[in-house]
Amino acid sequence: MALCLIDAIWSMGVRYQGVVNVLNRYRYWLGASDRGSPARSATDLIDDIASAGGPEAFAAVVNNVGEPRPGTASSSLRLSSRLPKTL
Repeated sequence: MALCLIDAIWSMGVRYQGVVNVLNRYRYWLGASDRGSPARSATDLIDDIASAGGPEAFAAVVNNVGEPRPGTASSSLRLSSRLPKTL
């Protein structure tokens, strides 16, 4: 579920290869191997964002350094504004 949420949030207003890069960096951060990523729930994603130091720090962890397209908010802002505070 976590990968699906990141995909949906980061897909808005960017080229999809950028989303793939973010997903790969998140998987690397989790310690994923060639055998796959550990299953992560929406709650796990919220915990991961908190353990990274919040939405902006999480965006930095997954190296989301691309410029947003004109008229779109930054991905880290979109992430922080759209994730539920609790599940």
